[in-house]
Formats: sequence, C-alpha cells, structure tokens
Amino acid sequence: MLSDSALLAWDAVWRNAGFALSAAESADTLFVVLGVLLWVGLPVAGVWFGVKAMRLRRLVRELPTCKAKGVFVGQVEMKGDAVSEAPLASFLAEAPCVWYEYSVEEHWRRVRVETYTDSKGNVRTRTRVDTGWETVASDKAWQSFFLQDDTGAVLVHPAGAEVEPVQVFSRQCSMGDPLYYGKGPSGSVSGSTHERRFTERAIPEGQRLYLLGTARERKDCAAAEVAKAGFAEDVFLISCRSEDEIARSSGWKSWLYPVGGGCALLLGTILLADGVPPGALKALLVQLAAYFMLVWLCAAGWTMYAGMVRMRNRVQAAWAMIEVQLQRRHSLVPDLVRVVEGYAAYERQLQEDVALLRAGQAGAAAFRMRAEAFPELKADAVFAELSGRLVDAEDRVALAREYFNTLAGHFNAAVSRFPDVLFARVCGMKAAALWRPDDAGAVARPPQV
Repeated sequence: MLSDSALLAWDAVWRNAGFALSAAESADTLFVVLGVLLWVGLPVAGVWFGVKAMRLRRLVRELPTCKAKGVFVGQVEMKGDAVSEAPLASFLAEAPCVWYEYSVEEHWRRVRVETYTDSKGNVRTRTRVDTGWETVASDKAWQSFFLQDDTGAVLVHPAGAEVEPVQVFSRQCSMGDPLYYGKGPSGSVSGSTHERRFTERAIPEGQRLYLLGTARERKDCAAAEVAKAGFAEDVFLISCRSEDEIARSSGWKSWLYPVGGGCALLLGTILLADGVPPGALKALLVQLAAYFMLVWLCAAGWTMYAGMVRMRNRVQAAWAMIEVQLQRRHSLVPDLVRVVEGYAAYERQLQEDVALLRAGQAGAAAFRMRAEAFPELKADAVFAELSGRLVDAEDRVALAREYFNTLAGHFNAAVSRFPDVLFARVCGMKAAALWRPDDAGAVARPPQV
C-alpha cells in the first residue's frame, strides 16, 4: 500500500496527467503529455517486449534442432539452406532469392517561417530549415521455398513470418545517375535535393537459415511443411542469423526492455510531479519502482511457467511420435515384403515358362537361327525400392528417438535449474526418462550375417 505522502503525490501526478490529456495548447502542456507517455506507454511496452524476448530466448535454447527427414507436426526448429527451383530476382540487386524487400528514399530540404511569442509578449517571426528523408517507393515479394539439410528438404511458406534478411544492395546517388530514375519513381517530393538512397534486403537463394515455426502435414503429398500457425502465440521466425546470435540478442532484450520501461516510469512521474514536495515524490518513486518490479517478476514468472508446461507437452508429443513411427513401420514393412515376394514369384514363374518353351523347340531346325526376345525383368528395381523403404522407415524411427532424447534432456536440465526448478516442484513436474533399448546386451553384440 502507498503511504499518506505517496498518496498525495500520486493524486497530484494523476491530476496533472488528466490535465495533459484534456488540453494540449501550450509548450508546458506538451511537456506534460510527454510525461504521460513515459509514465504509461513505455512501461507497458517494456514489460510486453521483455516477456516476448524472454520467450523467444527460451524457445531458441530449449527446442532441439530437427532434421528435415524427422520433422514432426508441431513447433520445430530447423537449420538449412534456402533452395528454390525458380528463385525470384530481387528488384535492385537482381540477385536470385526467395524473399526480398526494398525502399527508395528521397532527401528534401524545406524552409518555413513561423511566428512565436517571446518572454516579453512580443510576436516575432523566425525562419527554420528542416531536412530529412522521405520514402518514395517500397515493396516486398516472396515465394515458397525448400529448407534443405543433409537428410532432405521441407517446404516453407514465409507469408506471415518475422523475417531477418541480409542486406544485398545499398547505394546513394544523384539525379544524373541512371539508377535514380531507372529504379526510382519519375516524380519528386516537395523541396527535393535530388538525392536518393536505395536499400534492399533479401534471403538469397542458397542462404543458410535458422527457422523456428510450426510444422503441419502437406495437402498434396505425405510430407511436412512449415507455415504460419493459426495461434497468435506461436513464433514464426526465419532468420539469416545463427542460433547463438538470436539467443544472445534476445537475452539482452529481455532485460533491457523492462529496465527501460522502469526508468521511463520514474522519469514520467518526475515530469508530472508539478508542485509535489520532494519527500512525497521520493516516497512515490520508491513505491512505484517496487510495484513495477513486482509486475515484471509476475510476468517473467508466468513466462517461465508457461515455457515449462510447453516443454513437458513437447516431450509427451515426442514420445507419442516414436510410437507413431513404430506403428508405421509395423504396418508398412509386411505389405512391402508381400508385394516384393509376389513380384519375385511372378518373374520366377515367367522364367520357368520361357525355359520350358525353349527346351521344347530345341529340336526344330526352323527355330535354331531365330533371335529370341527375352521378357524385361524388373525384380531388381523392386528389391532396391524395398531396401530404400526399409532404410527410410528405420531412419524415421531413429530420428524420432533421437529427437525425444534431446528434448527430454533439455527438459530434465530445466527442471533442475534455478528458477525453473521452483515451478517444476510446485507443479509436480519430474525429469523424463530417456529412451533406452529393451535389450542393451543384444544391441552391444555385433550383428550375425
């Protein structure tokens, strides 16, 4: 609770804020409006963006990297190269890419005359020269592409993603340069100095990417794709930066944003504290800082708790995915074997029939010089396809087990790490058991061939 002196200071600050919002005519009132922005807007934004950065850092650090062949439905982290059969050509650099955006800015210089009232009440005029840059053209384009690693490729739809591209073009030129009108508009802004700045960022074809998004089943074939999820809280990030760079920057932001919001709250309170005694103002500042810290700790605690719950759910889903892959192997392999056995039996019978016909015609002179047309046999290709399917099924099971063990290892590290261990104990979360073979001795023995 606020003390009596802090309550008086709070009442004065609140009345000043109301005055600032109801009138905005003089410079003093505009100064107070700035205080209201610092007092309300920036602290809320600091908490919001701090929580967002904290959640991104936890996802990047705790979500294991998934291979293209082992992509499962749900939130995934992937690393690979951007590949496209028909890449786009960026507008400025004309480089092959899968995503690009560009902007053309024009420099201007404007002179304006304004009137003002000085301290003695006299009306005077003065001339001001303003300069700046104005965007005169901009656009972006993208296409679906494949993210390829050493195991395969996954289709990615970048619409709605937060993209962190690389800069592929940057140039400033005057009107005499062919680029000025070649890639820029024909008109000019008011007060133009005839200087333009061209900038373009893109995801080049073949660029190494870090992807954090939601995987789903494709509608056209039995494969996975990554696209914007229907849930607002799901993160969809496509970045040209590395995983470590993203984690480090998110970690700094998770602290800088709330610290900046708290400082803005205190500064805005000082700006709005017109006529408040210094002692009362000091008491109010101390208690507002304490309340802001409490709000931040609650928001951070909820983020940690929600992250722990999501990790536990992902571990359970990964274990279920092992069972799905085992069931797929159990259902697929016998059918494949029966198909191959049937085809092999057909070709064996065909060979026997051809051999019998050849033996029956061996004594006929009319057939001794005839060129025989042997039937085309394809059992070797069928056996090769069976082998490929078996290897693929075993690889999927192995990737599912590896993904589960990695995810469970991250979860086990979290439930034993401060401060996550506090939420784990309160919510009854225990370390997950890693997958191990039922017969370790049989696995250790070399195979008999």
